[in-house]
Amino acid sequence: MTTAAKILLSGIVLCHAGCTTMKPVEVPPEELRQMILTKDLLPPGETARIATDDGEVRTLRIVEVDSEARVIRGRSATVDVDEVIAVEINELSVGKTAVLAGTSYLVLWGLAIALSGAVLLP
Repeated sequence: MTTAAKILLSGIVLCHAGCTTMKPVEVPPEELRQMILTKDLLPPGETARIATDDGEVRTLRIVEVDSEARVIRGRSATVDVDEVIAVEINELSVGKTAVLAGTSYLVLWGLAIALSGAVLLP
């Protein structure tokens, strides 16, 4: 694969990737715990930053929320729901995605012209 093709392929991948931002779930801890147990706040595959009452902050890729055992299972750790005081979840940022896609398009367009040897002005 040529360098130009690699650059174009990388640009296409960037254009189709969404930008996410970690957003806090802004509710009191008791309500947050209920949301974790009763709603689909932390679906499998979600990445979440979880703060517990012992001062620890863990970033977990969620495997499951076990309502009976009252635990959040991640790939790297398990957190007791009763210890959770705050959660941040990934949220798609439409503005960042639009800026990334627009900028990537302009860069790719410029690269395509530069690599083709085309002259825009006489």
